[in-house]
Amino acid sequence: MTRALRLQGQVFCGITSAIVIGSLIGARLEPRHELLAVGALVLLLGMPHGAFDVLIARRLFGAAEFKGWALFSLWYLGMSMAVVG
Repeated sequence: MTRALRLQGQVFCGITSAIVIGSLIGARLEPRHELLAVGALVLLLGMPHGAFDVLIARRLFGAAEFKGWALFSLWYLGMSMAVVG
């Protein structure tokens, strides 16, 4: 695991741990603000479980150039839409 991925995971875990502890002691945000906070975290830090997606994209889709990344992005978007649907 690279240093950047490890740092990303540590920051994500630290922030989410603080949010969980805060909610356990009674600090609550409005649902809309919770969604905005989670959306911002995902936008800025990504999802730790997807940290190896780039490596998988390079191996399976040859994502070293634009065409490979475009193919992987379309596949990934389709899978995401299937999960949400």
